Amino acid sequence: SPRGGGNDPWESSPARGSRPLLNPDEASALVQFYSGKVADLVGVEAQVFRLRRDAKVAATAALLFRRFYLSNSVMIHDPKAIMVAAAFLATKVEDCMADVRYMEEGTKLMQAPVSIPEILRAEINLINGINCELLCYHPYKVRLWP
Repeated sequence: SPRGGGNDPWESSPARGSRPLLNPDEASALVQFYSGKVADLVGVEAQVFRLRRDAKVAATAALLFRRFYLSNSVMIHDPKAIMVAAAFLATKVEDCMADVRYMEEGTKLMQAPVSIPEILRAEINLINGINCELLCYHPYKVRLWP
């Protein structure tokens, strides 16, 4: 380290990892990949029966997830945890709440486990990252019964 002592916080080291940063295309590919996985967690054909929700919930989750990464980096916030948090938050926004324990179970079935504390922590980061803007517009029509 030019400053001496090897305590430079920006210096690469094996302990810190010396991999190069993601370029914008790679970061965009990660966002695309995880937003596509939302429907597997809370969509119409979700693996966990108790997480099966209308397509609007999955659309809301994907929108919240993408909205978050418009102003945040995948290198700072784990996209897997944010994706699950977006799904959990979308069930609340669309008024069809799901238990967080089923979210954890769903991630295990997807071979991408995220613990309950990680989901709750990511949910707070998600809400802060989108500046509490939870309203989502979708091209789904409301069906009125006579």
